[in-house]
Amino acid sequence: MVVFDSEASVLVRPQRAASRMRISADISRLQSGGGTNIRPGLQEAFEILQGINAKVKHVIVLSDGEAPSEGIPELLQDTRGARITVSCVGVQGADRNLLSMIAAGGDGRLARAEVSAPRGRAGSCPWPRTRPAPPATGAPGRSARPRRRRGRPRAAPRS
Repeated sequence: MVVFDSEASVLVRPQRAASRMRISADISRLQSGGGTNIRPGLQEAFEILQGINAKVKHVIVLSDGEAPSEGIPELLQDTRGARITVSCVGVQGADRNLLSMIAAGGDGRLARAEVSAPRGRAGSCPWPRTRPAPPATGAPGRSARPRRRRGRPRAAPRS
């Protein structure tokens, strides 16, 4: 997990999910900082994923602010060339146009997240969800295997 505000830093390095408690503890220490500059975080994620041997390499950008777009289109060309996809999730205050450009240029998806306000009042993002979130498994846009229904198997159609 790469975090960013005006600079980027690695919060959790890629690893097997066996150490979930430690990963969760690392993530729980995450605090918002000042400024939003997506490019350094995206660059760091790209460099990390280039060195990993995996069938699917996917970056999810989560942002709540407006950021400069300089250098991002060129970086997205590099990610596509390395078969790394990029999706975006925006929360209230996010730059929808920039996140949309990143998701499209990264062969990914765009989604919004609703964030709970203090005292349980629901907050919402000021723009509608434009494309569904990527599936949890498999390549972006495709499931790894078809889902099976639970219960009794269906009878074959009669001829």
